[in-house]
Amino acid sequence: MLPLILATMTEAPQIADVAEFRAPIVRRLEAEWPNNRTFTIVCHGHSVPAGYFKTPEVRPFDSYPHLLHRALSAKYPHAVINVIVTAIGGEESDRGAARFEDDVLSSNPTSSPWTTASTTVASASTGPSSPGRR
Repeated sequence: MLPLILATMTEAPQIADVAEFRAPIVRRLEAEWPNNRTFTIVCHGHSVPAGYFKTPEVRPFDSYPHLLHRALSAKYPHAVINVIVTAIGGEESDRGAARFEDDVLSSNPTSSPWTTASTTVASASTGPSSPGRR
């Protein structure tokens, strides 16, 4: 896991304490009934969270959102975990950003990992295009 960097205007950047950063999330996931609450994760992005394995093959149950859901459910058996995937394979990051509010924030997520990458392919004769949109 990459270290998190915290900085203020008056202090030099410092590495965040990962355990301290995760503590409120872990406490929420460890809560047992009747104190547990739904923990919603929205995985937003492009082909990777959508489950594209080797285009055109799509394997959503081998994608990281599904694997994340299974791993968290195994580690926190009392947690009510919902994983929502709003990914669109072949989509460029500007389109993903444009639909972020409607697709992600409207789900009121507890967490939202967002993977983004440029899927734009330049062609001298046709200009930019995306594999998922021709």
